[in-house]
Amino acid sequence: MRAFGVGVDDCPGLYSHDGIQGRQSIIFNYIEIPFKFDRNLILLEASKPTHDELKNLPLLVITSGIKWNPDRNGTYSHKDLEWKPLPSNNIGIVNLSAHEIVCDRLQNGHNVRRVWMTLDFI
Repeated sequence: MRAFGVGVDDCPGLYSHDGIQGRQSIIFNYIEIPFKFDRNLILLEASKPTHDELKNLPLLVITSGIKWNPDRNGTYSHKDLEWKPLPSNNIGIVNLSAHEIVCDRLQNGHNVRRVWMTLDFI
């Protein structure tokens, strides 16, 4: 996410780094997603979205679809970096109707916010 320009601050709010109090959140496109600090762990709370939430809430794409490879220092095209949902026949898809909602929104760009990274970072 950081390589894509997403602001990730995983320093708990009760500490500071470089003289700045930890924010413990992700910031993307003016949307702040807070982390939870529990028993010295930074956690991102998540829940399964309802169909209504999948249809209406902003869809944030904050990373790429490429397989992570820490040894690669090459460049990629934006087409390589674009995140795409799994095909509907993938055995990992457990809710086909939710999958169809997300695929349709990504294809049509309905309330989808994407971040694009500078290709030099990869």
